[in-house]
Amino acid sequence: MAIFTRPKIFNASTRFLGTATFQRDDGGDPATANVTIAPATGSASTRIAFADLASNQYAYFRADPAARTGLALGCDDGVFVESGFALASGLSLLGGHADLTAGTAALGISTSYAMRLALAGDGSDGAGVLNGTNTYAWATKFGSAYALTRDVYLSSLSFASGTSLFTNGFRLYVHLLDLSSASAAALRASGTTGGAGSGSTGGTFGGGRSGVTIGGSSQGAAGPNGGSGAGTAGGAGAILLIGNGGQGAAGGSGGTGASGAGGAGGASAPAPVAQSLGTPMREPMSGASLVGGGCGGSAGGSGGGALGATGGGGGGGGGGGGVLYVRCNELRTSVITAAGAIAAKGGDGGNGGAGVGTSAGGGGGASGAGGGYIDLAFQIRTGFAVADLLDASGGRGGTGGESGGGAATTGVGGAGGQSGTIVVFDIGSGTSTRGALASGGAAVGKTGGAGGVCRVTI
Repeated sequence: MAIFTRPKIFNASTRFLGTATFQRDDGGDPATANVTIAPATGSASTRIAFADLASNQYAYFRADPAARTGLALGCDDGVFVESGFALASGLSLLGGHADLTAGTAALGISTSYAMRLALAGDGSDGAGVLNGTNTYAWATKFGSAYALTRDVYLSSLSFASGTSLFTNGFRLYVHLLDLSSASAAALRASGTTGGAGSGSTGGTFGGGRSGVTIGGSSQGAAGPNGGSGAGTAGGAGAILLIGNGGQGAAGGSGGTGASGAGGAGGASAPAPVAQSLGTPMREPMSGASLVGGGCGGSAGGSGGGALGATGGGGGGGGGGGGVLYVRCNELRTSVITAAGAIAAKGGDGGNGGAGVGTSAGGGGGASGAGGGYIDLAFQIRTGFAVADLLDASGGRGGTGGESGGGAATTGVGGAGGQSGTIVVFDIGSGTSTRGALASGGAAVGKTGGAGGVCRVTI
């Protein structure tokens, strides 16, 4: 049974028997079924039963206007309303979207306007069509990349292929989130990649993500420069106290040069304290503190030098994955929606620099950063399932730098960052799906380790 939460019943004994026509989202031939509309005993609600359905597609539905009551239901952004046909019984319905399952009479719970408003906001910022040309007051634009400048309340949001929206520490509320043409990382809060060492110069740190109305993430450590003596140890990624993302890992040590050993790789920063957020109506807060994403990666050590030669600089640690907080009434995808279209990944660690001159050791690769935290809730799911649609994986470790030859050695690769976490609330079906923390891989010689994997298919 589909239970509609906002009907008005004029006559408690009203019964209707007619034919409903179904228009399939995939453009196929409509399926038909018998429909019975009857009020639930003792309550202001209406139950609608369907039978003999021939497809297993999400479908908008309406009663045939030629049926005896003259009832017609139309669709207005996922909420069904009367289309103007008078009803002698005084019965009116608001409905939603249903999963039409062959051979059963089961349908999902329909949406009401009140629930849509509470979950996805009032849509007062209008429609967002991200095509690389349109501009909006609520976002900056750099080519085909957009970035939020505040919390936004949209009636719809769609992406042309190759465009993206960086949430930038803000919350996204939207009635229809249309990812039908979305590329990988179209909706993102991923950390940035650490800089590679260049000769004896250490790599720059990968930036974390700032938090404004939601939490942020921490930055990686910058790689140390190489010199003619023993190498310098890499630093640890910045500390993040509270977060549901992953931990950065340890950087790789620099290679040995004629004048001494390479510097040790930076140790991983402490793991953030995770928070349990078990309801879609709770914002990511811990007391007065915002719940953040992942920790930044640690730097690689610089290589040992030699007389007249300098060790390679250490790679810079990747930036921690940020927080993606999304509330939508309808989530729509297609067969061409890319995997990882929704992403809060940890940044990759930077590669170590090559030793400069004979007998100079290579710089160590930096570690990958911890993946971020994705918190998504929706009422209605339309279109096609997308494998690994959400991705909060950790960053890959950087590669160790080559030596300058002679007896010097290459730098060691950085370890992969721990993944972050994902929670998806499907309010329409009353279910939730979670992706858990997963450790990153260790380096193998100069090759950096793979980041821990956290992906969710919906």
